Amino acid sequence: MNMMVQSVNAMPDSPEDKEAWKITLFSRWYIEYFYVSVHEHHDAEEHIYFPWMKTKASIPEKEFGNSHEELMSAMGEIKKCCVSIIAMGGKGCRSHVATLKEIVPKFHVDMKAHLKEEEEIVPALLRAHFTMTEEFYSDFLGSIPPPIKHLVTKYYMPDFENVVSTMRDAPTLESEPKLKRVPCCGIPFCFPCLM
Repeated sequence: MNMMVQSVNAMPDSPEDKEAWKITLFSRWYIEYFYVSVHEHHDAEEHIYFPWMKTKASIPEKEFGNSHEELMSAMGEIKKCCVSIIAMGGKGCRSHVATLKEIVPKFHVDMKAHLKEEEEIVPALLRAHFTMTEEFYSDFLGSIPPPIKHLVTKYYMPDFENVVSTMRDAPTLESEPKLKRVPCCGIPFCFPCLM
């Protein structure tokens, strides 16, 4: 998230047409990757992880519940701004850049506080109420089936490094990057490759 703030701060206050790609790529990254990932993480916590924890522990819902709602609201505002930037092709987006520069740093501070709170409370609850075996994530990577682990290490992670993080960092770049995705996941039954 530090890079997210850095990218927003690097956006020109009055973007020229030749700089439109910077804020457009950032906006695409936010909508296609960051927003979706954090939203899915939040939903997984609310619908799976926290209910599972409640089977043996009491969770301070007031703190987490309100925090989640406020964070999702801020993320919605940022998404709305990014949708407008994309619709405008990144041109004439002075007010949208100003909005991002106002909202994103505050969101960053609030998200860091939320994560710190979760990281202080949740592990203590797990240690107090669950066995190591029940903490199913204790050996997460080792438990991933080989085909999925292959996808993560050979397909998704390289795409993240070559495309996703480049989109996020676009406002800090001097020239427009050539985004290159991994063309094939490398497993025999790869559906896109069979098409």
